Amino acid sequence: PFPDSQGACSDDLYVRHRVLLADAADEADPLRLEEGALSLCEDVLREAWHVTGSRADGRRPATIRAHREIAEEVRRYLGAHLREGCKSMPDPKAMQMFDHVYADMPPELVAQRDGFADYLASFEEARA
Repeated sequence: PFPDSQGACSDDLYVRHRVLLADAADEADPLRLEEGALSLCEDVLREAWHVTGSRADGRRPATIRAHREIAEEVRRYLGAHLREGCKSMPDPKAMQMFDHVYADMPPELVAQRDGFADYLASFEEARA
């Protein structure tokens, strides 16, 4: 939705962009893609700020206005896209919160997980 522009960027940003595109092509986890895209945007803006040294060194008012309009378009697009992605995510299952906490689950967490499973089962028993 935005005009393409090209300019110098660090090798790191270029590689991260290529990896993000490859992940998108492989249909990676949508949340991971969102986080990667937002992180990449943040770093691109930080690098651009570092290169220019300030927001408006000698720029014409029309250029400043155009940049603000583009930034506003980007803000609206990313906001809508992120909201849409969050709203379309399925509701997590209650027990999923224990799935990816540790590679090797400690005994304390196993006990918490089992206790929570019993707690949830008590609701099912009450309905039956």
